[in-house]
Amino acid sequence: PSAGVLTEDMSKLLSHSVTSFPECTQLPQLLLAHGAEVKFETLKVALETSSLELLDVLLSSIKSVDTVVRTFTHARKTTMVSDRRYWIYQHLLDKGIPSDDISEALLDSLKADDLGDLSFPKLLLENGASPGYQNGEPFSLALRANSPNSLFTVRLLTQYLVDDSMATVAFDVVRKTPMLKKHVRMEIYRPLLEWNIRKPSLSQALADSFKDGRPDISVLQLLLAKGADPNKDNGHCFAVTAKSGALAEFQALSKYAKRRVVLKVLLNNFQEEWEILRWFKVCLEIGRAHV
Repeated sequence: PSAGVLTEDMSKLLSHSVTSFPECTQLPQLLLAHGAEVKFETLKVALETSSLELLDVLLSSIKSVDTVVRTFTHARKTTMVSDRRYWIYQHLLDKGIPSDDISEALLDSLKADDLGDLSFPKLLLENGASPGYQNGEPFSLALRANSPNSLFTVRLLTQYLVDDSMATVAFDVVRKTPMLKKHVRMEIYRPLLEWNIRKPSLSQALADSFKDGRPDISVLQLLLAKGADPNKDNGHCFAVTAKSGALAEFQALSKYAKRRVVLKVLLNNFQEEWEILRWFKVCLEIGRAHV
């Protein structure tokens, strides 16, 4: 018989062996040594029923990346105990699976188990899953889970950012997530701000931080130092700080002020000349103010 027929016969025998003897490794090894190929249909059965010893033999004998990807996808979608899934992932992830497929598995892992077990996200991130996948969906899932582990998960994802644009995507997700406590949002911002976040995102975060009262001054200074523009939004930040008498915050903003914007804000928000003068003097005295 030709080599092709022999391979086909051996592969059928391998499939039969895996189905009939899910614990047995010696016969599959013999068949593989004589040309049997591990087909996806055989692996589908093995994923659910075989011993780990037999699975190890089969997974390490897969020749095509396509079969690896199909097997990984099937393992993602098949119900099994998490230890077994973890073991299978470990044995497949070094075989050339595209990043998008690994990132899809990351999304699965963040939807599961109320973020109780972070060993899956960690394994997937270490092996090429992208925290910026689908416009930062991993960050969004972690925050929406509202779990005691949400913050820890976000920190984990942040460690695997690879460039400024991915960090900006993550920053925008955090910025747009409603109902986050102010101190939690700020704690997440800090490590993200070690990247060069895009200026419009920083400026919007600065404006947002004034929507529910005054922000923490250290965060204010950090956003400004990174390039947030307090003159955006018609200088709303200046209005909030001046009206609430927040001198230190107003001074911090004034370092980056456009005088005409500030004067307009003061004229629109105060009736008394002395108040307008008081705040405008503060703005003028700060050295970096520019017209």
